[in-house]
Amino acid sequence: MKKVSKVLAPALALGMLAGGSGALANSHTFTIEAGDTLWGITQERPDITVDDLYALNPGIDAYNLQIGSEVIISSTPGSTRETFHTVEPGETLYSIANLHKNLTLDELYELNPGIDPYNLQIGSEVRVSGTPDSTETFHTVQPGETLYSIANLHENLTLDELYDLNPGIDPYNLQIGSEVRVSGTPDSTEMYHTVEPGETLYSIANLHKNLTLDELYDLNPGIDPYTLQIGSEVRVQ
Repeated sequence: MKKVSKVLAPALALGMLAGGSGALANSHTFTIEAGDTLWGITQERPDITVDDLYALNPGIDAYNLQIGSEVIISSTPGSTRETFHTVEPGETLYSIANLHKNLTLDELYELNPGIDPYNLQIGSEVRVSGTPDSTETFHTVQPGETLYSIANLHENLTLDELYDLNPGIDPYNLQIGSEVRVSGTPDSTEMYHTVEPGETLYSIANLHKNLTLDELYDLNPGIDPYTLQIGSEVRVQ
């Protein structure tokens, strides 16, 4: 059985973890010896997985473990330390999520607001653990995307919620590179829908979950359903 050490200086010297030493004060490390592999380490420590090792040691090269170097195998319970994954050729956000245990694609989007899944740069860093920067997260519109497809990219996000989070958004004129809010708190209790060509009060009600035609009339007293003006706003909440 190889020695498990609490000595952190070698790990810091090798640059295997980003951040100050304070965040690593209670971490445990495993000293690499000849023939060791990440998989072999997990066999000696059945409480951890290879995915855990990748998460704890961002940027580690599994094919070039240096004898005498230290691999972090555990950290302080409840720690919110950030860890990062360095993008390799051919990787996607989906494949990166699969490398890390209990990490979903939606969580990757939340940890990396504004990330472009179609333009991952080799060598760039993707955050795979930590606390999202804020309660609001945004999706950058890519060519061919619609509000419906954006909602499908994010677990438990409905089309109606997208409308609520982005009052006045034009679903027929999404600009490539613009940002759509996909989480957070709506700006106010009042929400409005911008009338598009061909829309009716009935079709507008159908766009918004649990909104009936009668409720639309109540929210918009005096509205004329036969003369809806394109570009005008109809209150939907």
